[in-house]
Amino acid sequence: MKDMETQLRQQQNLYSAVRNDRTGLSKSLTEANDEIADLKGKLRVLSHQFDQLKEEVEAKEAALVKESQLQFQLQKEKDEVVAQMDKVKSDVKEMKKAAAEAERSHQMVKERLKATEDELDKNKKLLEKALHERAQLDQKMGKSTEELHQLKKKAVVQERVLARGEAQYKVLVKLLICLLLKMLIDCRKEKRTYGF
Repeated sequence: MKDMETQLRQQQNLYSAVRNDRTGLSKSLTEANDEIADLKGKLRVLSHQFDQLKEEVEAKEAALVKESQLQFQLQKEKDEVVAQMDKVKSDVKEMKKAAAEAERSHQMVKERLKATEDELDKNKKLLEKALHERAQLDQKMGKSTEELHQLKKKAVVQERVLARGEAQYKVLVKLLICLLLKMLIDCRKEKRTYGF
């Protein structure tokens, strides 16, 4: 009987312990379920925040890629502008060089033009002088022409006199030759006559 009572007390104690354990476990389970629900809520919040952060990161990555592309495009445009500026500088340098050369050529042309104008003025003065001298010569030539005309008349007269003189000279020469021949013949006759 004692054994049964002992066993009964043991079973009661065991039941009380199991009941207490069950009550504690039930409380723990409730607390765990509450904590799980709270964690699930926090997880949903974190998941939502994660999705938002993911969207923000993707948006920032897209913006970064776009910014990078924009920077690349800007750098490319900058390089093109620098190249164009270098070309413009080179063109300006060449234009300045060409302008300086043109200025030198222009100066040379001006100097040549001045020299030509001076030469033309000189030639003009010489021409005016020559025309003046020609006018004087024409005036003198007019007088000389008259004098030449008179001289030609005198020359014609002299030529006629000379022609008559030459004709007379020829006649005299012929006469002289005839006389000489006659004298020579007479001389020979005399020599024969006198026995020479």
